[in-house]
Amino acid sequence: MPFSLYKVSGESMLPGLRNGDYVIVLRWLRGIKAGDVVVAQHHSLGVIIKRVKAVTNAKNYILMGDNTAASTRSEDIGAVTKQQIQGRVLCTVKAPVLA
Repeated sequence: MPFSLYKVSGESMLPGLRNGDYVIVLRWLRGIKAGDVVVAQHHSLGVIIKRVKAVTNAKNYILMGDNTAASTRSEDIGAVTKQQIQGRVLCTVKAPVLA
C-alpha cells in the first residue's frame, strides 16, 4: 500500500499541523526536497513529523519543526537517513476544534 496514516502528537508543527490532526503520507520517497513535510522513524525520538530543512549528499535530511519554540532543535535531531524517512505528507485531516 503506497499510503500510510499518522496522528500528529504535540505542537511542534503549529500552525499548520495541530495535535490530534492526521496526515496522509505517500511512502514513495523519490524527490523529497527542502520544504517538504515528512514522517521519519528516529532512533531515539520515535516517529516524528517534521519539515525538511536541508538535504545533504542526497542521502541525509536535516529536519525541523515549524514551531521552533515547541520543537526539538534540528541539531538535537541530527541528520536522518533516507531509510528512516517513512514518507512525504500529502494532506492533512484536521481534528475538530472543541470549544
